[in-house]
Amino acid sequence: MKPTDRLKIDAIPVFDADVQTFAEFKEVLRSYLIYFHNVAKDIHFQNEGEAKEFFAFMCKNSFEPQYRLIRTIAIADATNESDLGSATVTSIFSDLKKLETHRKTLVQTTYQQAGIRATVEACYSLGWSADKTVDYLIDNKVLAEYNEKGEDSRDSHLTTTKRYFKSFKSFDVERESK
Repeated sequence: MKPTDRLKIDAIPVFDADVQTFAEFKEVLRSYLIYFHNVAKDIHFQNEGEAKEFFAFMCKNSFEPQYRLIRTIAIADATNESDLGSATVTSIFSDLKKLETHRKTLVQTTYQQAGIRATVEACYSLGWSADKTVDYLIDNKVLAEYNEKGEDSRDSHLTTTKRYFKSFKSFDVERESK
């Protein structure tokens, strides 16, 4: 795959009560959600420890549908809920619809765009400022310091990073609850 290729994310699993139990479906879905995270977010990390830490942060703090689903499945497991009419199970199916919408948006982006956004989000999760994040991205050659005309790109990168930070706040359990 090239950085400019569009993200490829497999279709979301569908529950079929004729061929699987809800417990089996939850396991298939849980595996899919980890896969989804890996494709959408696990791109520019220096090592596996950073990637795992970021995944844990997102599972705990993000309102994005894949992380909401992970939390809801954990609740269903902890409470042993498998009744298809329960509020927790209903919530899973509702969030699956939201995940499909999110998936359709993500597959319109490139691997490079998704990687930059994931890196910015990881910096945000660490509490970094937009300035520190841009410096990090330029220093690590994730973003170009100068555009094709030889002009400094920092201000443009800073504007984009601040826009990303603002959008992350709308998907942030921790900051929204304060």
